[in-house]
Amino acid sequence: MFATRDDILHWARCVAYEIEFVAVIMRSDTNTIMRGRISFVLIGCERSTDNRKCGCPFKLREKPVVGGQRWMVKLCVRVTVMK
Repeated sequence: MFATRDDILHWARCVAYEIEFVAVIMRSDTNTIMRGRISFVLIGCERSTDNRKCGCPFKLREKPVVGGQRWMVKLCVRVTVMK
């Protein structure tokens, strides 16, 4: 658990730097005007953006915990089935 979304981004960028990657925000929605939508940030490696496809299967999704006082991180892994 993290206190703010910026804390998560800082942590992700530090970890990525140590393993020679660059973490970037791929998508985010912090505007909760629409009913039923929650804030989130999707962090991925720089090499998996539209203009630099590398096939990196990992992404981090951060969202507020119920109550909105803290933020949590979920690791999303894309699985490709080979035939």
